[in-house]
Amino acid sequence: MRTLYCTVGGSPAPIVTAIRHHKPGRVVFVCSDNDQVSGRNGSWTQVEGKGKVCMSKPGAPPDLPAIPVQVGLDRDAWVVKRVPADDAETAFGLLHSEVATSLDEGEAVVDYTGGTKSMSAALYMVGALTPGVEISLVTAPRDNLVRVVDGMEAVAKAGAGSVQEAWMLGMTRNAWKRYAYSEADRLLSQCRSQEAKIMRIRNLSR
Repeated sequence: MRTLYCTVGGSPAPIVTAIRHHKPGRVVFVCSDNDQVSGRNGSWTQVEGKGKVCMSKPGAPPDLPAIPVQVGLDRDAWVVKRVPADDAETAFGLLHSEVATSLDEGEAVVDYTGGTKSMSAALYMVGALTPGVEISLVTAPRDNLVRVVDGMEAVAKAGAGSVQEAWMLGMTRNAWKRYAYSEADRLLSQCRSQEAKIMRIRNLSR
């Protein structure tokens, strides 16, 4: 089964595009929780809200139903995961083990297009640091600094080789300090990047 994790912000369009593209068997909507200071609802209302809860245009009154309704998802095919809107570290901790576990059941895709910058950064790092996870981004031409052009959205794979390589090399250095050379080899075997530098270090570890 393919599980899609997607961050949800104010616009439903990129999430709808990602779901229709990846055709997941299960969707985990990563939504912001309610703001503790203002009490304002988080982006979970875009998923769990009733009636017209999504905006087709920024600043306009809600004129679209919740995202699962827009894409025809059955109720047992999606869940909401609430995370802090502006705490990337906490969001990462809440998501990392869950995404890794979903790989035991099949494929895992993370799409970090929507949501706050902290939410997106957390989900991207989860994808980058979890071998076997596909990272997805919905993008399109831009004619302003607010959002992409409606109707032009397309899904693209996002790279993470350099991020994972840096993390793996750090883990490898720690393994070498403990003379755990087989552990270093195993770590590097999971790295997306198989550049000459990585292969040299693997050979030295062996």
